[in-house]
Amino acid sequence: MKGGGFETYRGQDLEMDILGENVKPEAKYDGKYKQFKESLDLVKENQPEGWDPKDPPVAPTSFPSDLHLFVTEALEADGEKEGSLKFFDALGSHLDKLHGIDAFFTYEVEVKKGPRKEAVVTLDLTENPKKADRGAKADVILYIPEGVNYEAMTSEEKEAFLDSYAKAIAAGLESQLKSHAA
Repeated sequence: MKGGGFETYRGQDLEMDILGENVKPEAKYDGKYKQFKESLDLVKENQPEGWDPKDPPVAPTSFPSDLHLFVTEALEADGEKEGSLKFFDALGSHLDKLHGIDAFFTYEVEVKKGPRKEAVVTLDLTENPKKADRGAKADVILYIPEGVNYEAMTSEEKEAFLDSYAKAIAAGLESQLKSHAA
């Protein structure tokens, strides 16, 4: 960790401070191109040691676990209760290096007819407030202002910080599921 909080540094360092370890070696970027879907599947199958996508860890920060909880609550508030929500760390993978995705959520639901449906919302963590304007590749840009120390925030500050992101992620997941149903 770089000095105990989100401080001024390269994006990769910020991402490591928030999400922690990279994917397992099988999913690490090796200089060869992989399509988005293949990259996504490799990340799903090769999460860092100790990372449970249904219950993300609270170290090095509680950010992944807190965000997962807030997205769960946003989905439940919108009436979505039947699915399986997962949060994946993609740092160091083909998905990260080639497709600009640091992490992603999946939401899988049972449907009356046919196979389970899965929605995916991709995330990019950044300190750059203009990244969204430059055509970021991720569905949701998680802007973390320079100097913000997530762990030092009060519960109320964390809630305010996470709420809009969680709602955007939940809306993206719900929108995809509705389009699958159509």
